[in-house]
Amino acid sequence: MTRGILWILAGVFALFGLGYLVMPEPFATAAGIQASATGLTDVRATYGGFQLGFAAFLAWSAWAPSRHATALLATGAVVGAIGACRLLGLAIDAAPSRFHAMALAFEIPITLLSLGLYRRERSAAAGAVG
Repeated sequence: MTRGILWILAGVFALFGLGYLVMPEPFATAAGIQASATGLTDVRATYGGFQLGFAAFLAWSAWAPSRHATALLATGAVVGAIGACRLLGLAIDAAPSRFHAMALAFEIPITLLSLGLYRRERSAAAGAVG
């Protein structure tokens, strides 16, 4: 089950990373970002680059069960931090939008799922050793 989830997450991050890399303007606009050419390059690099790099890490991790727990913990930490910062930003800026609601609808469950599976992986590993 963990391997499959890691592959799915790798695919999701890869698709969004490619979207930000190839078509940064509609992706940025959907988030409410109005960017110049310089800004679009930063959107490509920051949003696209991060997501493509994280997708590669998750795909690499999916291949070996010994890396599953680390990938799950990293996913929970990264996606959880993004969601927490988004919630904080919404509290500070008081500018909720459909975009943020959809993003949180991904970030919250993925964080909880990743950390829950991480705990399960660690418990199974501890049981196998002890």
